Amino acid sequence: MKKGAKRMEIISQRQLILIGTSFVLNATLLGPLVQVIQKGGTDAWMSVPIAGLPALVSVWMLAATARRFPDRDLFQALAERRPVAGRIVGLAFIAYFFFLLCRDFRMLVLFINITLLEFTPLFVVAVLILVCTVYMARGGVEVTARVTEMWTFLFAASVLFIPLLLAGDLRIHHLFPMLYDGFMPVLHGSWYLFPFVGEIVVLPFIAGFPTFGFKSGTRGLLLGIACVFVLLACSLLVLGANVASRFNFPAYEVVRLIQLTDFLDRLELPLVAIWMPTMIAKMAFGLILAGRGLSRMFPALSERELIMPFGSLAVVFSFVLFRDLTEMLVVNRLLPFVGLVFQIGLPLVMLLALRPGRQA
Repeated sequence: MKKGAKRMEIISQRQLILIGTSFVLNATLLGPLVQVIQKGGTDAWMSVPIAGLPALVSVWMLAATARRFPDRDLFQALAERRPVAGRIVGLAFIAYFFFLLCRDFRMLVLFINITLLEFTPLFVVAVLILVCTVYMARGGVEVTARVTEMWTFLFAASVLFIPLLLAGDLRIHHLFPMLYDGFMPVLHGSWYLFPFVGEIVVLPFIAGFPTFGFKSGTRGLLLGIACVFVLLACSLLVLGANVASRFNFPAYEVVRLIQLTDFLDRLELPLVAIWMPTMIAKMAFGLILAGRGLSRMFPALSERELIMPFGSLAVVFSFVLFRDLTEMLVVNRLLPFVGLVFQIGLPLVMLLALRPGRQA
């Protein structure tokens, strides 16, 4: 067994499931929720399970492909089976993961600047996030997986507990009338949502078969979708579609309404403190995937040495590509087309082209 394969065995299936949950949940929280509510209205909650169907197909295709290459991630499989075409596809996925990293970095900086540190310079916030992300990524896949396992479990458990804390503020009449404008607004909302849910495709690039399989990928996907569903449903039930659609981060605004006692009325702060490490770990995996991908495509390169340069580039490109929140919302309209390529198209190509026993 190769050295790289031995290192992948350290990641357990439980850790990989929670990594998948982290990617689905964190990508959605700061991304398209407000646009899904704007398009779907009172029926926006229906968009969540529909958006999960293409992601489930992606998991099945990637699991079927990974099964043919035990103890290898898909970067290795691409480079070994198709030295030329495989490297082209691998580089395309590296560019895709790097783009997601830039988007996540910029969105996290904006979230902190808008909700928590309004008067702190963006540069200071960006540098602090960069230092944390690079430091975690340089610890390797195992360290980042352990951080994700611990904090994602706590955050997912907290999210699933939110409806109980908001039980007195839930208003079922906010969901009526159902399907007043037909089913097309629901489909429109799921169109915005599916590329974020579909980020589950990162899993076979982190760990190979048997750690990654259809069951582990599906479990991570379903847990992430369940958390997104709870937050979106609570946003509609508490605020209503008209009010929720006016907030940049409706899930955060809902959590702010939780008040356990007369003196404990800022529960969003400990929840953000639990959520923040999961988001940083997600970006750390983005750095690891970029460095690992290039080292797999070109073995002379060192994965660890590429992390800091990629981190610095991500900071620069995040501010160049996304100047403000408005531009990020505009980019969200284009992401479904990108998702069709990297979450449906290329997994299908790999399923058909990466056949066992065929050399390039």
